[in-house]
Parts: sequence; structure tokens; C-alpha cells
Amino acid sequence: MRKKTGSYLIASALGMMMLASLPSESFAQYHGGGGYGYGPRPAGPRFGFRHRFHGYVGGQLGGLAILSQSTDDAAGGPLSQGGGGGLFGGLRFGPYFSLELNWTITYHNVAEDYDTYYGDYFSAFHLQTFTVDGKLHIPTRGMVEPFFQAGIGATWMGVTWDDAYSEGDYIFASGPTFSLGGGIDVWVSPFFTIGGRALYRGMRFGEPTYDSQGESKYATFVNGVSVDIFGTLHF
Repeated sequence: MRKKTGSYLIASALGMMMLASLPSESFAQYHGGGGYGYGPRPAGPRFGFRHRFHGYVGGQLGGLAILSQSTDDAAGGPLSQGGGGGLFGGLRFGPYFSLELNWTITYHNVAEDYDTYYGDYFSAFHLQTFTVDGKLHIPTRGMVEPFFQAGIGATWMGVTWDDAYSEGDYIFASGPTFSLGGGIDVWVSPFFTIGGRALYRGMRFGEPTYDSQGESKYATFVNGVSVDIFGTLHF
């Protein structure tokens, strides 16, 4: 009788341990269930809590590598490589698509070939962009989720004046811009992600390039790749 009682107790304890090891309902809902070795995999796609309709906001830090610059008159331009940051926010409309607003600003030193003229008056250029972006997500059941991104909008070029000439920043050119690329989100919790993205950017500015007499004459085309890291709060 004692042996049977002991066997029942051991079996009950093992059963309770197995039940405790199973994922909770919220855990399974967040991760999509069935994809971590707990029970059978669902027959069709099953998306979790993070794939719901919701809003999000975030910030980013990164750099813009200038690939090429040209004008209506000749190749070359005044911008060197730069770095900065930005803010963004958007709506996720389910597992596959998001609509996002992006604002970025990067600061650039004067290119060496243009330092003779520009360097005497101001210390740096800055580029600002404001775009509306569509994001195509590839939903997963793991922490890492890739996406593709494309956007269009407006861009501004300005300068930071040296104190000897003026104070503050001055915007002297603007134009259209577009971006195309992709990245990854890493879901560290149901409400917070970190990630990175790389975007090809094309910008056209109306007549910001000066000739040898300091007169604005030529439109400038700027192409580059931005590489950013970001954090996002989902609510």
C-alpha cells in the first residue's frame, strides 16, 4: 500500500511539473503558438499579439553615406559623409503592412574640394527629410521579423553658420526625395522592439550649388545610403 501511494505521489508531481513547463496562454498568443516545440504546429498561419492593429512611435540614430553628387553642370558636390538621428511613428494594419511618418536630420562637413569657398562662411551642412513610408512585414513566430520599406517626401538642405557671420541655421534649398530598403525588428517584449535598417536615398535640390562667383546656378542631385539603429514603443 505504501509503495502504491508513493508511486501515485511521484506521478502527480511529474504531471504538475509538465503542466508548469507549458507556455501560458499569453505567451502562446504573443509568440503565435506551436512554433517553439510546445504541442502540434497549427495547420495554417497563426499570428500573435504583436501582429494586431496598433500604433507605434520611435527614435533612431545613424549615418548617411554619400554615394554620389552631381549638378546640371558637372559632377561633384559640397557634402561629405554625415550622421544624425530622427523620429518616426505609424500604424500597423495587421501582420503584413504598416504606414509610417519619418523625420530625419543629418549633419555633414564640407567636402574637401569645396572647403575653399564654403569653409570660410559656415561649419557644416545639414539635410532634413520628411517622408511617408509604407512597410511590408514578413511575419514570423520568433523574435526577429524582417521588413521592406519605401517612402517619398520632401528634403531640405541648410547650413550652420560660423559665429563670425551669423547665428543659427539657414535653409537655402529644398526638393523631393525618395527612399527604398529594408531592415529587421527584434521583439524584446510585446510592447518594445529594437532594430536596424538600411535605406537607399535619392534627393534633388533646386539650385543650391554656387559657382566661382558665389552665385547659385545649378540644381544638385544627391544619392546615398543611410544605416540606422532604432527603438520602438508599441501601444
